[in-house]
Amino acid sequence: MHKVKIFLFALRQMSEMGIWMAGAEFAGGEIRRQRAMAHKALYSKAMDAVIDRPTLDE
Repeated sequence: MHKVKIFLFALRQMSEMGIWMAGAEFAGGEIRRQRAMAHKALYSKAMDAVIDRPTLDE
């Protein structure tokens, strides 16, 4: 059940990343691009936790 919650969190972050990337492409702005990259980093870390892959931080 724990991995399912992490997986759902990862999907949410991927969705948010897409929304912020689209906003950055449409309206521009460095803050939108930074937020998109922050969501991408969260998605990456969450998926690493789902498949038990060690992250670069460790």
